[in-house]
Amino acid sequence: MANTSYKPRLQSKYRNEVVANLQKKFNYKSVMQVPRLTKICLNQGSMVPLVTRSW
Repeated sequence: MANTSYKPRLQSKYRNEVVANLQKKFNYKSVMQVPRLTKICLNQGSMVPLVTRSW
């Protein structure tokens, strides 16, 4: 059984902190006026070694 209560940390931080700050800064009346994040893509680097030696 999958755990359905899992939420990514960045999503929780955005909803709890960033949305409230944007609402204050731009004087939005409703939470629905604040821009939403649709997709976040993080580059975690390459698995290929930077230097390969052939002896």
